[in-house]
Amino acid sequence: MKKYLVLLFASFMLMACDNQSNSTSAGQPLPETPVETTDMHNSMNSLDYVGVYTGVLPLDNELTEITVQLYDTNYVFAAKGNERKGSFSWNSDGNQITLYDNFGNEFVNFAVGENRLILLDYEHEPVLNSDEEEYTLLKQ
Repeated sequence: MKKYLVLLFASFMLMACDNQSNSTSAGQPLPETPVETTDMHNSMNSLDYVGVYTGVLPLDNELTEITVQLYDTNYVFAAKGNERKGSFSWNSDGNQITLYDNFGNEFVNFAVGENRLILLDYEHEPVLNSDEEEYTLLKQ
């Protein structure tokens, strides 16, 4: 008799474990919960952006050889034998930087790509040359 009670108890336990896997106490299936994954990669945390970039950009209505050296949060901008130093900050998406002069005024904007800086206007759109190509500084 004890054997039958133990077997009966064990079978009830197994049935109870099977029934709880995908249902609530009312016997309704549990809703599927989608798992959202967010890609947290951006230029700021994925690229080695620190370094020296060179190229030709429009400056004072003429094309000028430009050198931009980026550090962690500071820069040196060199053109026509003059240097300008200051700080820069990233946009909230982490894919564009804004260079500021020593007075905290916005100086120039760039989109940061793999080994390149793309010149942006004050509305953060790429500045295009006469061939509809972006003005780009390449990392040295």
